[in-house]
Parts: sequence; structure tokens; C-alpha cells
Amino acid sequence: IIMSKQRQKEIEELRSKIVALEADEKKEAENQSIIASAHASLKATLENSSISLEQYVRSHAKEYRKILSAIENKSTSRRQRRSPTSNIKIPAGLYGNIPSVPGQRFEVKEKGPRPKAVKAYAEEVGIDAFLSKCRIPG
Repeated sequence: IIMSKQRQKEIEELRSKIVALEADEKKEAENQSIIASAHASLKATLENSSISLEQYVRSHAKEYRKILSAIENKSTSRRQRRSPTSNIKIPAGLYGNIPSVPGQRFEVKEKGPRPKAVKAYAEEVGIDAFLSKCRIPG
């Protein structure tokens, strides 16, 4: 009896989920129909008034750009994954021989940010190789 009640409850939950999904599907189909109708109506109105769709869009470009920008921001913010932060600790001192900026010397202090070129090269080759190649004794 306990199993049948549990199954019955699960069946009811699935039925309610099916009803909700069917309602969403119906709403989406209605929306697509309304959008298609509105687009056809707009094109017919523009053709009757001898205005091209391009002219219409150009005159409303600012508004459309805002909307498209908002759509792109939503989609990219969902997809973005933060790159893992570097755990490389660059000790204070003088550094040089960095391929991206040849001939330049960097002074790294105990506290404060590390120069981008120094940090990038240290992450690229690893801290041990970086210290052996780039650290200037002094």
C-alpha cells in the first residue's frame, strides 16, 4: 500500500508537469503566430506606403540596437565561465628577459600588483622556469 501511494503521488506530479508543459507549448505557439502575423502586417504596411524594410529599420536602429545588446548580454552572461585565478606567487625583486617586452626591467615590490607582462609570462612557463630565466640578482 505504501508503494502504491508513493507511485500514485509520482504519477500525479508527472501529470501536472505534463499539463504545465503543454500549456507552455500552446503559449509559445500562440506567440509565434502573433509574431508572424505582426511581421506580415508590418511588411504589408511598409509596402503600401512605399517604404522599404531597410528604411524602417534604419529609422529605429537605436531602439533595436539596445534590444539586441540586451539579448546578447543575457546570452553571454549565461555562457561565461570565469577563468581560474592564478595561484602563482611572484616574489619581490627585479625581473627581465621577458619575451613580450624585451630589454625592459620590472621591479616587483613586496606589496601591490604584479606587472601584467611579468605575471602572464610566469603563468605561461611556470614559476620555477620563470625565476631561473627572468630573475635579476641584485
